[in-house]
Amino acid sequence: MYLELKNVNKIINKNNILDNVNIQMEKGNIYGFMGINGSGKTMLMRCICGLIRPTSGEVIINGKKLGRSEEHTSELQSHHDLV
Repeated sequence: MYLELKNVNKIINKNNILDNVNIQMEKGNIYGFMGINGSGKTMLMRCICGLIRPTSGEVIINGKKLGRSEEHTSELQSHHDLV
C-alpha cells in the first residue's frame, strides 16, 4: 500500500471528528471522498497531508509513518502527488 490510515481518530473539543478510520490506497489510482457537510472529509485530507496530527492512529505514506519531524515534512513537500 502506498497510503494507509490505521485506526485514525481526531477529537476536537470532545467531539469525534474522525472515528477509527482505516483506509488503504494504492499509488496510481484515483480516489474520492463523499459525505454530508461536517462528516470529516476535510479533516481526513488534512491528516493525510500532514497539516494536522490525528489524536490517535497512524498515517503511513510509502511505508513511512507520518510524524512531526522536519524530515517527514520536507518529504511530503517533495511528494505532493501522494496518490
